[in-house]
Amino acid sequence: MTRTYRQTATPPELLPRVMATVRFISWGAVPFGALTAGGAAALWGNRASLALMAVLCTVSPVVLLASPVRRMRDLA
Repeated sequence: MTRTYRQTATPPELLPRVMATVRFISWGAVPFGALTAGGAAALWGNRASLALMAVLCTVSPVVLLASPVRRMRDLA
């Protein structure tokens, strides 16, 4: 849905820049996640780090469901 919105809201001459920026930011976050996971594994061990990530993956949808994002129907 966000890709479609970006493509319809962005002028055609700016679309390549917008898409490249989005890809750069989203893929650019991967190394930071890897460093964080590696640091957690070094600090607490593999099993505890995986348990922490499982809890975070379970809790994150609950946070979104409780936020006002769930009730938004229109993109500004």
